[in-house]
Amino acid sequence: MSNDSWRRYAEVYAETGSLRMTAKTLGVNESTVRRSLKRAAERGDYPGYGNDSGNGMVPPGHSIVKNTVHYKNGELVQQWARIVPSMEDIEGWVDDLCERVSGKGRIIKPRSGKLEASLNELVIGDPHAGMYAWAAETGTDYDVDIFRDVHVGAVTKSIERLGPTEDAVLCVLGDLFHADNMKTTERSGNVLDVDGRIDRVMDVVEKALVECIELMAAN
Repeated sequence: MSNDSWRRYAEVYAETGSLRMTAKTLGVNESTVRRSLKRAAERGDYPGYGNDSGNGMVPPGHSIVKNTVHYKNGELVQQWARIVPSMEDIEGWVDDLCERVSGKGRIIKPRSGKLEASLNELVIGDPHAGMYAWAAETGTDYDVDIFRDVHVGAVTKSIERLGPTEDAVLCVLGDLFHADNMKTTERSGNVLDVDGRIDRVMDVVEKALVECIELMAAN
């Protein structure tokens, strides 16, 4: 894509203030708009986008909901802006994910004897996948493989007890991952004990969630 094309995406987004309206105006999907704005920013063609939230530069589809500043001797020495994505951007991201996986999952034949107008909802709260804990220090062991065994095992046992239903929902609340990268959370910067490479953690989590979903779909 040419520089002029990236600038065009940036110009339309600046006029509409909406990823959805920009996509509609240009006749493309929202994921294309999002990627183009990012590339335009990297090349300096979209000065309104950047990581320096302290200087008022906010990513497209985001807004500052809280701004904390620290002054010393009358001068600004630190500024922390809490930036959150807009609901529109979150919906667009979810829609984009759904488009990517549509039709790719294997067809699972549910068990017979399901109850009409019934639903099983299983909730996983704050699993912190990737956290590393040593029993001698914390009282119990925990790593990404234990995460997988505990949660897939819990879903399996729950389904056996609940029996077949017409529908099912798997809901993950709180911190699915313990860290955003190898050693720290990007938001707090606190040093954490993590179990291996973040790519492996993500791979184990993905496979575990798919296994849980397929277990529930078969029931």
